[in-house]
Amino acid sequence: MMRLLLLVMGMVGAMSSPVAEDYSVWEDSIVVIESNSVDFSYYEPWSASSQTISKNGVVVDGKRILTTADWMQNSTHVRVQKNGRGSWWNAHIEWVDYHANLAVLGVDDDAFWQGLTGVPFTREIPRHGHVQLFRQASGNLESWQAAVSKIFVASSQRSFVRHMMLELTSDVDSSGWSEVVVRNGDVVGLAASQDGDRLLVIPAPVILDVLAAKELDPSASLAYFDFVWQLTRNAALTDYLELEGPSRGVVVTKVRSDSAFAGVLERRDIVVEIDGFTIDSDGDYEDPMYGHLSFRNLATRDRVAGDRSVFKVWRDGGYLDLEVVLPAARYDDELVPDYVFDRSPEYMIVGGLIFQPLTTSYLRSWGKEWWKSAPYRMTYYTYEKATAERPHLVILSHLLPDRFNLGYQELAYMALDKVNGRIISSIRSLADALEHPQNGFHVFEFFPNNNTGKLVLDATALEQATSRITANYGIPRPAVMH
Repeated sequence: MMRLLLLVMGMVGAMSSPVAEDYSVWEDSIVVIESNSVDFSYYEPWSASSQTISKNGVVVDGKRILTTADWMQNSTHVRVQKNGRGSWWNAHIEWVDYHANLAVLGVDDDAFWQGLTGVPFTREIPRHGHVQLFRQASGNLESWQAAVSKIFVASSQRSFVRHMMLELTSDVDSSGWSEVVVRNGDVVGLAASQDGDRLLVIPAPVILDVLAAKELDPSASLAYFDFVWQLTRNAALTDYLELEGPSRGVVVTKVRSDSAFAGVLERRDIVVEIDGFTIDSDGDYEDPMYGHLSFRNLATRDRVAGDRSVFKVWRDGGYLDLEVVLPAARYDDELVPDYVFDRSPEYMIVGGLIFQPLTTSYLRSWGKEWWKSAPYRMTYYTYEKATAERPHLVILSHLLPDRFNLGYQELAYMALDKVNGRIISSIRSLADALEHPQNGFHVFEFFPNNNTGKLVLDATALEQATSRITANYGIPRPAVMH
């Protein structure tokens, strides 16, 4: 009996264990990337410093290098090294997709590509078992084993868009720099982040879909479902909406007027199917390859922005099949944009008052857990939605003390509503409003806060005061607008 048990255990182990990976293959496919970039300060938006990071990339067909988009933003110079040591070669960014967290680099010098081999990807992502993680570090190719924890749906490092992700556990340290995850000679994905022994990996099917879409259209983008919804775990909700059969689907609770779903979905619609996949009361569908996943994955499963999806909804006692063109993910669609990439921060100094757009790039000035440490009045707006009237917010971030702004020194972190009676939603709209003083004064109105609702500046002395203040504080420009 014991011999039989050992034999069975050995068979299971053999079936679940990956084939030993050939190191030499990956030595000729994994390169080191060094990216130099500008690190903008959002507390003092006229200031910047430089930074240099090192990460991995993998050679793909067409003499290209694939890597994650992390730390490729605001890049000023990129160079690459093969085999982990020796000469460096100038590279350029062919495209970067921050929502997908992927980027492709090119190298013009044909000599760089000699001896390098493109890697194969697989769409068969393991749901259990082990994989191998390879990376170039300190001049050597390192290999680490990792165990597959789960396949699930989550947002990428730099985006609100949710798509399929792979979670691994491993004792590797300092990972998440585009290390290559391999099983049986095929790339399973690229490591995107690490928290303790938990690694998040961008899976190969997502990578392949993005690469294919970019081949057809370099501007192609991930799509997402741009509406607000509620789960139907409590059957009373679907009974109230008179849904036939068991509780299932998600209930639409809000559709923005400028959403791609406006005029298609309505409040109280129950979405029961998307592209033929049934949605259960937990908001999941059963993927034929990967099991139960959040329905939000269907926006990126074999889809990109501009593709069409068919929603089956329950409305007013009957079913409707509704077709929608999936919208592109854009940071500017949010009231408080998640990120600002590849451009310097906007700002305007008005008599020493520093006005900036409210973005999460700004809020990240408060550290890794900015949602806990940043002023609540600012983080509150990250839960609000943009409107046609007010697509974004401008804030008074802080103040440069001067005799001109005497009495206002304590004001900071206040959302601006109007200037001279005009609604403010951008630095440019602020500049336009300052062209229209009221009886020789500029009147600033703020949303409710603990400090003040209104302040007034002398319009006739403003230009001279701003010039003096920026000179005194060594600020090269009083404003930057894009």
